[in-house]
Amino acid sequence: MDYKMIGIIGLGIFGRALVKELTRYNTEVIGLDKNQDNIDECKNYLQEAVRSDRIDSGFLKEVDFQNVDIAVVGSGMSLEETVLNLEYCQQIEVKTLYAIANTSIEEKILYKVGADYVVLPEVEMGQATARKLMRSFVNEMVEIRKDTLIAEFIVPDEWVGQSLTDLDIYNKYHVSIIGREDKDKDFQLNIDGQQKLYEETRLLGIAKRDHFDRFAEKTSLGYDLRLDD
Repeated sequence: MDYKMIGIIGLGIFGRALVKELTRYNTEVIGLDKNQDNIDECKNYLQEAVRSDRIDSGFLKEVDFQNVDIAVVGSGMSLEETVLNLEYCQQIEVKTLYAIANTSIEEKILYKVGADYVVLPEVEMGQATARKLMRSFVNEMVEIRKDTLIAEFIVPDEWVGQSLTDLDIYNKYHVSIIGREDKDKDFQLNIDGQQKLYEETRLLGIAKRDHFDRFAEKTSLGYDLRLDD
């Protein structure tokens, strides 16, 4: 679903990065913060940029925050401020609420007070960095059409010694293996499904993007096969 309007309360480091990234999509963004420097940095990316020392439900209505499809709350804020702003958003019946947490304890609290989704930026950044580091296992990825990828990758450790027939990859992961290359051998398109896989075997697979993601999560590869935009 394409959201028409997103409201962001708190333009800390995460909030400012979010604003700039959202401009790449057909999305209107309203940004609120008490720090004028944060507002100035983002104002060229926002449909509306508002500085305010105090935010409550009445103020949110004044800036039409009740019309946003999603509100993102808490970047650069204390837990108390985040909780209060979630409450104000609920009072004006914002449809979907995202909140920013710094710890797992804060995450639990924010879910209890009404957040639909809670983001832990440092955790997610650590996971994203790990995936980038592990992309050395991926030789090449090509998007051949929207949401469909071809990727060449080293076989997961747990597949070594097994055959493609044994692994039944398509039925398990919905990834079709269309090519194979073993060390010191030519690339093969006519694959023998009974042939064992080796430690340095590379496979060429084709699948929907989300199927590749689930495949990565369920194997020892442990990285996300999403293409960089």
